[in-house]
Amino acid sequence: MKRIDDLGTLRDLAQTLRAHGEATANIYSALLLSGNASGLAHYLTRYPETGFNDLAFALRNGRSAVELLLQQQQRVYYGGFRSKVVAYDPFYSFFYGLTPTAVASRGGALSLKYAFLLLATLCIARAVGSITSALGHRFGMRFAADCVLALAMTFVASVAVEPFLGLPNQLNEFPIRFQIPNLAGATGLKLQQLTRPYMNQLSIISLIIFFFIQAAIYIWCLTKLAEIRRQPIGARMKLKLIENEDLLFDAGLYVGFVGSVLSLILMSIGVGKISMMAYASTSFGIIFVSALKIFHVRPMRRKLILESEAQP
Repeated sequence: MKRIDDLGTLRDLAQTLRAHGEATANIYSALLLSGNASGLAHYLTRYPETGFNDLAFALRNGRSAVELLLQQQQRVYYGGFRSKVVAYDPFYSFFYGLTPTAVASRGGALSLKYAFLLLATLCIARAVGSITSALGHRFGMRFAADCVLALAMTFVASVAVEPFLGLPNQLNEFPIRFQIPNLAGATGLKLQQLTRPYMNQLSIISLIIFFFIQAAIYIWCLTKLAEIRRQPIGARMKLKLIENEDLLFDAGLYVGFVGSVLSLILMSIGVGKISMMAYASTSFGIIFVSALKIFHVRPMRRKLILESEAQP
């Protein structure tokens, strides 16, 4: 009792002990080790489904682990495939060499993580950009286009690799309900529990699908531009061929609009809460079509116009 500062914390811990009597020893031990009663009560109230397993895992790793868990107020991620990979060098040395840095500075660890992720996507974007080598673009234009593609890939990868981003909020077993029986009975209304919309796994899957569709259209358009440039015809005829492919170059926008409409239709009939993905589909279309026309189509047209004017 002397480690509990306020009645709210005492009430939450008492309710937790009544509902989970088998975890009494772990709760009591965590309270004695950490001395953070409010943090313990808030963590178990915030994560009623996984909090007890995380607390037991922290207790097996000592006082510092319990203090860190209650201080961060975050779920524990148990790596499956990752644990198998980091069991071997050089991944073992790299991973456990950076673990103390991640504990000491979470912001620095996240910055390093996304810096490596951006570097990896930039390498992939440069590999995809090698398709445009036949377009004859300057290095600056090609690099700018690859940076736009790398940023889009980084965003999608960041959403996909986060372990708890698409999961719904855990239900609290001890909700506080305010009920007015006279008013409810007089009007004949049934009280409903309000829930906040959260991004679910269907939203993440639709986000990834929209991205890969737009990336495929983008690569197809680059291939078509390279094909037009390699043809042994004059500059004026190449300009006409590019004008003929305008609908293809705008296909990303059309697919983005179709994806947005489908997302809104699915949301309206109750198939997932994917309103955010409706905007993401159009956003990907705008990004890829803008990158295609600004960094690829426009420079090629400019070059062909100058060549056609120089011809007799």
